[in-house]
Amino acid sequence: MIQTVRRTIKRLVCGLGLASAVLAAGCGSGDQGRDPVLGLPAASLVSVAVAPTTASVAIGASQQFTATAAYSDGTARDITRLSAWTSATPAAGTVDGARGLAIGVAAGTSVITAAFEGKSGAATLTVLPARLVSIAVAPVNPSINIGNAQQFVALGTFDDKTTRDISAVSTFTSASTGVASISASTGLALGKTAGTSVIAAASGGLTGSA
Repeated sequence: MIQTVRRTIKRLVCGLGLASAVLAAGCGSGDQGRDPVLGLPAASLVSVAVAPTTASVAIGASQQFTATAAYSDGTARDITRLSAWTSATPAAGTVDGARGLAIGVAAGTSVITAAFEGKSGAATLTVLPARLVSIAVAPVNPSINIGNAQQFVALGTFDDKTTRDISAVSTFTSASTGVASISASTGLALGKTAGTSVIAAASGGLTGSA
């Protein structure tokens, strides 16, 4: 009888010990004490930082900015693709609202801002004053079938002897839209009927064609 009681007590003690260990493990694991089920507060967003804080690009060149969120528990998170990006001076530099990719449009500066969940961070973009002297459109003399597409690019030559792709800050046109249409912003042309058309790209008061 005494042995039976002892065995029963032993089983109860072991069972309570196991339950305590499981509970302790559950409380010590997971999201570092931020379990909403237990009523504990989640980590809050403290700040948003944009990098690089300053950047310089030439007209037509691009700069990728990144956004990082800092939280109250000391963690950080890349929120570049989750932020809303804006440029304070789009005449100097534009920025892709979803990706943080900025492009120099004209000499000057612009504040590039990333906003996320009520917080924001900013950086300064400086567009260098190299002057555009000529534009070339490539490819020069392509042929496509009706219904096919052709991608054109605008290449700008500057007074500092550099040449860069300035398609993003150029406007494309087709002289004969019945023969070939073209996207004004992307330079993608589509063959519509047999014939020829002059494709032009304009930027900074200059024009080039193919």
